[in-house]
Amino acid sequence: MIRLLLSTFLLFSSVHAAKGMSQTTYKTIEKSTIFMEQKAYAKAKEVLDIQIAKTSSSHEYDLAFLHNALAYYFIETNNYKEAIKSYQKALSYNALPESMATNTLYMIAQLSVQIENYKQSLRYLEDYHSENNITHASAKLMMVNYLSLEEPKNALLWVDKTISLEKKVDLSLLQNRLALELQLELNARAAETLQTIITEFKVDKSYFKQLSYLYQKMGDEKKSVAILESAYQIGLLNEYDELMLLAQLLHYQGASIKAIKVLQSMKHEQIKELERLEYLSRLQLLAQETQGAIKTLQEIYKLTNQPKTALLIAQIYAERTNWAECETHAKKVKNEEGQLMLGICLSEQKKYPQAINVFTKLSQNEKYKNQAKMWLDSITHSTH
Repeated sequence: MIRLLLSTFLLFSSVHAAKGMSQTTYKTIEKSTIFMEQKAYAKAKEVLDIQIAKTSSSHEYDLAFLHNALAYYFIETNNYKEAIKSYQKALSYNALPESMATNTLYMIAQLSVQIENYKQSLRYLEDYHSENNITHASAKLMMVNYLSLEEPKNALLWVDKTISLEKKVDLSLLQNRLALELQLELNARAAETLQTIITEFKVDKSYFKQLSYLYQKMGDEKKSVAILESAYQIGLLNEYDELMLLAQLLHYQGASIKAIKVLQSMKHEQIKELERLEYLSRLQLLAQETQGAIKTLQEIYKLTNQPKTALLIAQIYAERTNWAECETHAKKVKNEEGQLMLGICLSEQKKYPQAINVFTKLSQNEKYKNQAKMWLDSITHSTH
C-alpha cells in the first residue's frame, strides 16, 4: 500500500515540478521516497525535515508537497496522529492540486478511523464528498464510522448506500445490514436481507433458523416452516432436536405425510430413537398409514418390551380382522386388558376351548367380568 502511495505521490511531484515546485524540493521528495522503500526511515525523515526548514514560508507550493511527503513517512512508521497533522499542514497552504487535495481529505478520514477519532473522520469525509462523488469505499468508511459511534440508523443508511454502489453482492455488508436491522427491530427488512444472503451465498443453517424465527415473530407461520423445510431439503438440518421440531411444525400445519418422511429419515441413538418412533407411530395412525404404524410399533416393542405397545399392535390387527397376528401380540400382554384381547382373537378364530379358558379366568375379575361373560355366552350360542 505504502509503495503505491509513494509511487503515486512521486508521479504527482514530477508532474508538478514543472509547474512551480523547485528542483531541490523534487529531488528531496525523490530521495526520501527511495529511503522509505529501503526502510531507511530515519534518513527519509531527516532529508524532509532539513528541506522543510530551508524552504521559505512564501514557497507554499513546495511546503505543501514536503508535508504531504512527511505524512507518508509517519504512515509507514505507524504514527497516524502525526501523519494526520502533516496532511492538515499540507492542506493549510491551499496549494495542492485539486485532485491531490481531495485525496488528502480522504486519507485523513481513513487515518482518523485508525486512531478511533470517528467524528473527525466524518467531518473530513463530508468535505471529501463535497468535492468528489460518493464512492463505494468512501460510503463504506462512513458506515464504519457510524457503526463505531453506535449510531445504527445512520450506519444503516450508509450500508445501504455502500451496497447500492457495488454490482457484486458483498456478504460482509449484508451481514452488517442484517445486524443493524435486527438491532432496530426492522423485522420485515431483516427477513429480506436474510433471504438475499440465503439465495446468493452458501451459508450455514443458522441463517435459515434465524429467518424462520423472524417469520414466526411476524406471525407468518407458513413461511417460518417453509424456510426450515428448505434447509432440511438441502441437508442443513441434521440434529435430532432440529428434525423433531420440523416434524412437529409440519404436523401442526396439517402436513402429516411430510412430517412422517422427516421422522423416517432420522437416525439417532437409542434414547432419542424411542421418542422419534413414538411420534412417528402417532402420525402414521393419524394419517391412516396402518401398515407403517405397525412396523414402527414393532420397532418400539423391540426397544422397550412394553406390554402397552404389544396391546396396541394387537388392537390394530383386530381392527383389520387379522386375528392370527392379533393373537400373537395379545399373548405378550399378561394383564387383564391383554387377556381380554387374546380371548377375542381366539374366539374369532374359533379356537373356542382356549377362548373359554381365558374368559373363564377373566370372569373372576370385577372390572372385566361382564365382558368375559358376554363372550362366554356368545361362544356357547355359536357352538350349539
